[in-house]
Amino acid sequence: MKNFCDESDLLDLLCICHYRTCKLMKSLNSIYAIQMLIFVIIAFMNSMSQLFYLYVAIRESYRNEIKANWSIYIYSLLYAYFQYMDLFFHAKSAKSAMKESRRTGRLLHKFPTVHVDGRLKKSVDIFSIQVVQNKLDITICGMFPLDYTLIASSLSSILSFLVIMIQFDLAV
Repeated sequence: MKNFCDESDLLDLLCICHYRTCKLMKSLNSIYAIQMLIFVIIAFMNSMSQLFYLYVAIRESYRNEIKANWSIYIYSLLYAYFQYMDLFFHAKSAKSAMKESRRTGRLLHKFPTVHVDGRLKKSVDIFSIQVVQNKLDITICGMFPLDYTLIASSLSSILSFLVIMIQFDLAV
């Protein structure tokens, strides 16, 4: 019986820690939401402009038959690449935090409650309800989640805008 009481106390303490951590993450998410939005916009615009600059530099070198300066091409590609690597690591850490939060709920549901004390079973139920109600979602200004889908959608948007910009450039 003593063992169940200790485990129940520990689970209650974990429940409190989980609640405080979720509350802290939600406040940090709201504090840094505008900053992350600006960061994503800047990464998007910088990458798009660097790739368009790369297109223009290649086009001008072929039109004027100038010897290609490969350092400019490599710089443009690396700049766009590192912008998105920074965004990738932000998304990876946010996705990891959200994944671990959801894993806690799955572990609680696998907890065997057949031959346990009533207090421990109540602690597991309370913690399980708390995990379900306090889902950790890291979003940017509540508009879109900070995960890999953000990277994929922004890269596809960059490619779409580049195609449009190249078409406008060729039309002129």
